[in-house]
Amino acid sequence: MFIAEKLYPYFDETGDMIAFSRQFSIIDKKGKTTTYFETYTDTEHRMWKQEESAWEIVEGYPKPITIGKIPIIYGKQDFVEWEDVQGLIDRLETLLSNFADTNDYHSSPKIVVKGDVLGFAQKGESGAIQHRIKSRLRKFDNRTRNRPVHD
Repeated sequence: MFIAEKLYPYFDETGDMIAFSRQFSIIDKKGKTTTYFETYTDTEHRMWKQEESAWEIVEGYPKPITIGKIPIIYGKQDFVEWEDVQGLIDRLETLLSNFADTNDYHSSPKIVVKGDVLGFAQKGESGAIQHRIKSRLRKFDNRTRNRPVHD
């Protein structure tokens, strides 16, 4: 299994990339993690692996790069395109979440009773009142324009 990698571009004083390195780890079937570090330049590709605490070059490396360029396309961006409206996006997400919470809280039909009120439902619970019923239960229905319907 492949796990996280870290990228290390290396630039000279003029801003040209002169090397690119990558560190990554692989977990084998026995659960042992091996960390690798590879570096590309315009002339060669080197790879090391970490054995306990020491780094050793991987067999078969370095390999020559025959195209004369670093075979990596690397792009960096300081800010995402939507950064100037991120506050509005966060606000909209909060409003929609709160609206959904309100719908969830009030979505159950309301029941009108006579009796002792024992407490109110908590946020996230369906129903509005916990009670002990002493007399007839009256339920209001939207189809009957909130006129009481007796059970």
